[in-house]
Amino acid sequence: FAFAQIQCDVCLVQMSPKDVLATASALSAVEAKVFRHEFITIFRFSHPAVVHPNDFRILELIDEANLLHEEENETVFLSRDMMARLQQLTM
Repeated sequence: FAFAQIQCDVCLVQMSPKDVLATASALSAVEAKVFRHEFITIFRFSHPAVVHPNDFRILELIDEANLLHEEENETVFLSRDMMARLQQLTM
């Protein structure tokens, strides 16, 4: 998981390790699952995205210790520290 900028929006995204590495190359599209902010620290899967590398930038990778991912209902809970970091990134 990471905070990423897709065009002008800062989003919570889930990416495979190969896609994280691919962001360094301007030759291949970036695939990510985009999660929308639902309530306080809760994010829910919104949509898959395939983005041109020029429109995508990883702002910060999120350590697994700072989140809880419930795959069965496609929900992510972020720590309060990560929510504070997200607030800083969007100012």
